[in-house]
Parts: sequence; C-alpha cells; structure tokens
Amino acid sequence: MYFRHKILRIFFILLTLALWQWPMALPSFAQPALWLISRGGTKVYLFANVDSVPPETNWATDKITKAFEDSDEIWFEHPLLAPAALYAEVKKVGSSNSVEATSTLIDGDQFAKIEGAVRASSLPHDAMDDLPPWALATMIQMDFIARSGQGPDAVDARILNWTQKRSKKVHYFNQVNYLWSGLAEQSSEYQLLMLFETADAQPNFASQQQEAFDAWIRGDLTLMAKAARNSLNWNLPLYKQIVLDQNARYEDYIRRLLDGEGTQFVSLGYKQVIGAGGVLKRLTDDGIIIDRLQ
Repeated sequence: MYFRHKILRIFFILLTLALWQWPMALPSFAQPALWLISRGGTKVYLFANVDSVPPETNWATDKITKAFEDSDEIWFEHPLLAPAALYAEVKKVGSSNSVEATSTLIDGDQFAKIEGAVRASSLPHDAMDDLPPWALATMIQMDFIARSGQGPDAVDARILNWTQKRSKKVHYFNQVNYLWSGLAEQSSEYQLLMLFETADAQPNFASQQQEAFDAWIRGDLTLMAKAARNSLNWNLPLYKQIVLDQNARYEDYIRRLLDGEGTQFVSLGYKQVIGAGGVLKRLTDDGIIIDRLQ
C-alpha cells in the first residue's frame, strides 16, 4: 500500500509541475489581473482573487471597479461563511460519511502530531473528536485563512459588500457542501494521508499566503503559477478534487453565461483561473477570445 501511494504521489507531482507551466511567458501588469471574455453582445469579466489580503490593501483599481459597475450580475464560487458557520457545515458533511472521527483512527506519534496542528489553530480542542480526517485537514487550512485576512477586507467579502450596496443580483457556482462531498467519500487511509500532509505544511502556510499575495497584487501570472505550485504540491488529493475538477465545471458555467445576455462579473480563486488546467487556458484552447485588461 505504501508503494502504491508513493507511485500516486510521484504521478501527481509530475502532473502538477506540467499543469503550471502554461503562464510562464505571460506578462505582469503591476495590478490584480482582470480579463474580459465576450461573445456577441454578452460580456463576462473574469477576476482572479486570493484567499487573504493584508488589511486595508488598496487592490480595487479603477479597472476592477469599472468592470463591477458595468456588470448586471455577480458570480462567486460559493457563499461566504464565518468560521463558526463553516465549521458547522464541514462537520455536517463529515458526519454523513462512514469514516470515523480522527481521534479514533490514530494514536501515538500520529495523534500527537495532529493534536499539535489543532492546538496551533483556533479550532476547538475537541475537533479531532468532531471531524473525520478530510474535514479536519480542511478546517486547519480554512482556520488559517480566516485568521490571516479573510474578514471584511478580504477580496470576495468586499465585492459582496459592493454588490449589496448596489442591489446587484448575486449567484454562486457551488454550495459549500458540494466542494467537499468528494473528499468525504474517500477512504480513511486516503483522508489520513491528506491530513498528515496538511499538518506537515502548516508551518509554511504564512509564507505560502504571502507568496500568493505578492504575485497577485502585481498581476504577475508567472509568480502566481509558482505560488500555486508551491502551495498545492503538499496536498495533492485536495488539489485534484477542488482545483482541477472544479475548473472544468467553471469553464462550462462561463460558456453558459456567454450564451446568455448582459454583462457578468465572475470572481474565482487564482488557482482556478491560471495554469494549463485553469479556466483561461480551457476557454482559449476552444477558440474563445479573452482580453486581459490593463
């Protein structure tokens, strides 16, 4: 079994390296990236966001606010939940699966390692008793994002605030529980691999977030691809499930929007947008014209 996991890990590492080579020749525009996708009289503004930004970061450039004001409807990946509500949602999805709570599956050094990861977060101390491994891994990551800037000043939170003030119609591509249903169906062995890799990567969360922010605020797709590669290599099951599989769905959603009318503003995580498996490349390969706005 160990040998099989090693083979799978090597395969996904090679796949990841290949997928993030596509944007290497693309330029930097010294501001967050925004694209215009059009067909006939229909326009879709595609905005690549990041999980967290330092408070009071002035990322909302004139081109971004103009694109927002020009749009009839606003699209997000999923509803934005406060940490407590997110924990409850993940716990609900986790409890519907047959995999037992994390604390019943590990002991000894493994138990101590995961217990340390929980204590380094702001999660409840009994999280190991509450959540199966995939859910605990997810919450360790989400907890860090929430504590590092995913508050009222975060990117999607600010866009949602604009939307509410202007009474624009809001849509979500996914409900929160959909994002994790596939992970919940994995075996306990697979989920534990994901959890251990998350715990190993936890000390690097801050540097990874900073790397992503620095690339994003400059609009540097080359560095954004590097940041995505660095942040995802350590957690390949999560990468495959949430990034690559979602990209195919987002591509389909954007195609449907182009078949409609009016102007749409779509905000997706930068890992969904860039790379050979990203939405941009998928649409471009099919002949859809996309312009990066300066």
